Amino acid sequence: MPERPSIGKPNPALPALPNRPEMKRINLVCVTNRNPEEVEKEKP
Repeated sequence: MPERPSIGKPNPALPALPNRPEMKRINLVCVTNRNPEEVEKEKP
């Protein structure tokens, strides 16, 4: 398993990802460490 990059810092080893809604959702889940379902419920 590759080492997980520290939260809040960009990973220079990875190319920049396109700014897509699904990417934002995945990023939100990674940062909050919560279930996608919970995050979806909190969306306005």
